[in-house]
Amino acid sequence: MTFALISALVVLAVLVLFVVIPYEVKHQNMDTTLQPHDRLLVNKLAPRYNGIHHQDIVVYYADGQYRVGRVIGEAGQSVEFQKGQLYLDHTPVTESYVNQQDQRSWSLKSLPNSESDIIPPNTYLILNDRRDDGVDSRKFGLIKKSTIEGKLWIRYYPFDRITTHF
Repeated sequence: MTFALISALVVLAVLVLFVVIPYEVKHQNMDTTLQPHDRLLVNKLAPRYNGIHHQDIVVYYADGQYRVGRVIGEAGQSVEFQKGQLYLDHTPVTESYVNQQDQRSWSLKSLPNSESDIIPPNTYLILNDRRDDGVDSRKFGLIKKSTIEGKLWIRYYPFDRITTHF
């Protein structure tokens, strides 16, 4: 019994150190997909091995704190919004997860520190699902891959909303 308990603790420690990060949602910026106080496990290996792609939910570091957001654009893509409609590479994209749409029009060039309408290598456009909350790439600019802590793997709390599909 003691050996099994110690083994389980060692495996858990290795997972937390190298594979997953626990994260608690603190704001309503991803409402209705994620709610304040939702508890998540974030896969630290995904950015390095599986990649980060359009619509993935990630935890990233910006402006002195960890934040959660959705990947909207990847390297090599052009992104623009016209009256709230997302266009990736000049093609309209349906975003069923968006809550509180922002009706403004803007392009990548209007973001801080952005010089092109094409996302450069190793950077991502990350936005909140609540588009009226502009504390995301619209404030910070494109997010560097090196500041992405991981990709959302599972919501484990509250127990009645456990899910791996976002």
